[in-house]
Amino acid sequence: MKLHDNWVMEHVPHEQRIWTLTLYAAHLATGSTLMCKSICAATIETYVWDTAKFLRLFIDRDPRKVNDLDGKLAPPLRAVIDMVKRVENMRDLREPFTWEMWEALNTSVEHGAHLDSLNGALCNWFGKGLYSGPRLSEWAQHDPQALLGSHLCDKLGVPLAFTLADLEFRGPRNTRMTLQQAFNMPEAQLERAIVCFSHQKNGEHGEKRHFTKNTGRPDRCCVRFLYCIFHRYVRLLGWSTSQPLSVYKTTDGTVKNIVANDIATVMRALACQVYNLDPVKDKEAVQHWSSHSLRVGACVILHTMGFSGPQIQFILRWKSQAFMSYLRNLAILSDSQNRAMADLATMPNII
Repeated sequence: MKLHDNWVMEHVPHEQRIWTLTLYAAHLATGSTLMCKSICAATIETYVWDTAKFLRLFIDRDPRKVNDLDGKLAPPLRAVIDMVKRVENMRDLREPFTWEMWEALNTSVEHGAHLDSLNGALCNWFGKGLYSGPRLSEWAQHDPQALLGSHLCDKLGVPLAFTLADLEFRGPRNTRMTLQQAFNMPEAQLERAIVCFSHQKNGEHGEKRHFTKNTGRPDRCCVRFLYCIFHRYVRLLGWSTSQPLSVYKTTDGTVKNIVANDIATVMRALACQVYNLDPVKDKEAVQHWSSHSLRVGACVILHTMGFSGPQIQFILRWKSQAFMSYLRNLAILSDSQNRAMADLATMPNII
């Protein structure tokens, strides 16, 4: 947009002024403020109003509106602010877990945490979770079920969370194999993992999903995460199919189930580390990370990388449009808008 040449936008199309303020609003909505914190929609509107008031010293139209007779903000700007308001009004709001948070956890594991420790186990489960967006009951337990044998089951006594019976691995050219064969095979030789979602909120019990090897980012490969989860379980508990896979070993050698509080505690510590939050001063903001953040994170990643609504619904196993309430991470979308606006500068007559 060459704003460095004409930063008060005296000699640009009015549509460009509107989109520039829209991008500014999106920039603020992602926490790009002096305090590096998210601000509410009302504050964003105030910032935009102050900016428009300053620009009116140089231009003859309100850059927030299509024309000065309008009582409402221009549709693009209104849409960003409405999105922020919708997020503020969402009940039980959760922030997305991100790959940046996973990288921080993975680094801590690589620098000393035992592979069977809580952090070691969660590193694998969080990575896998960003692929499938699991609900808590599909893989872990609520706080009262921390002890082995206390996990939640259906009416037939089958665990709600993944067990060994829900796993399958395939070798080169989709070769089938037993779990025992997979256990003794190097992880690099596995090409695919198949997970059975035996219990789902959407009612599609027993649905199977395939995950193939990620050759572009082997460290972020879902097959690798599942292989590590599989190996840990067998090391700790053997070949029983009656116990959920999400287990870890405590410092005193006790094997426990992963529970919601374990997940939230680790996620919130990572959020403080990665996003420079203070666990005391920013306590309210930090509380927005929980086990559900994996599902939010998986949804946001797919959306920001250009997956369509139907694709997001299918991949993350939604029957409704409920995923739309999670599409609130504006940072990458703002980058896409920036690229679109840069392209617009070379084609001034398309709008």
